[in-house]
Amino acid sequence: MIKPQISFEKAYEIIDEISKSTLEIYAEKCDRENKFPKENFDVIKSYQLQALLIPKEYGGWGLNFFQYQKCLARLAQSCASTASAFNMHNIVIGSVADYKLDKLPVEVRERIERQIKHLFKLVVEDKKIFAAATTEPGIGARFSQVKTYFQKTDDGYILHGKKSFVTMASYADYYLVLANKKPVNNEPVNVHSLSYFLVPKNAIGVKINETWDVLGMRGTGSHEVIFDQVKLPFEAVFMGREGFALSKVMREPHWITGGYLGVYLGIMEAIFNFTKNYICTRSDYESKTGLAFKPLIQARIGDMYMLMNNARLNVYEAAEKVMRDPADITTHQAVYAAKYVLGETMPCLAHMALRTCGGSSISKSFALERYLRDASCGGLMPAVSDMCQTFLGQSVLAITDINIW
Repeated sequence: MIKPQISFEKAYEIIDEISKSTLEIYAEKCDRENKFPKENFDVIKSYQLQALLIPKEYGGWGLNFFQYQKCLARLAQSCASTASAFNMHNIVIGSVADYKLDKLPVEVRERIERQIKHLFKLVVEDKKIFAAATTEPGIGARFSQVKTYFQKTDDGYILHGKKSFVTMASYADYYLVLANKKPVNNEPVNVHSLSYFLVPKNAIGVKINETWDVLGMRGTGSHEVIFDQVKLPFEAVFMGREGFALSKVMREPHWITGGYLGVYLGIMEAIFNFTKNYICTRSDYESKTGLAFKPLIQARIGDMYMLMNNARLNVYEAAEKVMRDPADITTHQAVYAAKYVLGETMPCLAHMALRTCGGSSISKSFALERYLRDASCGGLMPAVSDMCQTFLGQSVLAITDINIW
């Protein structure tokens, strides 16, 4: 169990320590070897950080969304792949931790409370890790086009389909799988039937295709996973309810979309810190010579600071709004705006760093080369940049039936 001293400050202190002592050591190795950083997750679990978002009364740290983003950004400064994978686990756990039960009928509420307690026990006591299996080949994260289907049987469900980009595919203990109800007699697909299912990695019919060999975030192990007629009990339907997946994502985008914010903010902070330190170590402050004393370099550092700080302010504003009212339209706007700003600004900041530091900084011996590749991938994660733009445009124009998914 977690030690008696449980607080955001203590959690951040531990995360800062392990980021320096462990994540930074394995970041280059997992990137070069295209290898999942198991060592980093071993130390994460040794401090019970897998329970970061679980309420204290269930044995977790009880961090809120704003505090979580700060912790995530610190992890990402040292290893973006680890932070991204860690976030996928917390997208699942966080969406459960802030689930509102008060308006549900008593019988339904009691059933869901039992499932929540069981889930939290798996994480806190058994140290299980969860991965989201949402995106599919050819459609990405467009929920309305999901082809993976579920079919109800006399004793449970049958799940069938293929998922792409399943982070931690080979490492996670459970997958949270998005699926739609299998149409009968050529009836049209009903997006309101979209449901989540909790599937053990070792379930019969689950197969992992190790396809992950990509530009950036190479350590996330985001392989393809096939679910071939997987038999599941009734209890496998997530939160005990069919058909609430799309409505939950639309009502609370701060997990599926906003969960990534801290990861990308951390990458931007890492890029800026690398550039600042690189320039400082190539300058003589006593004689006032070297790169730091060139007006062009000073101006570029100023530009980079403004880009990074603007992104940080966007993330903090979105997180604060989530804390106040996660369902409000202005909160959704802040979440999508922050995601867009990060996705589009990260590559710009990385290329500015290259030009500012000069030719020697392209060496693979420097972390900047990895930062540049990791930064290039942010706009591709849900919600992708064009989805963010579309949501913002439609919401500003007061279109009421918004569904970018």
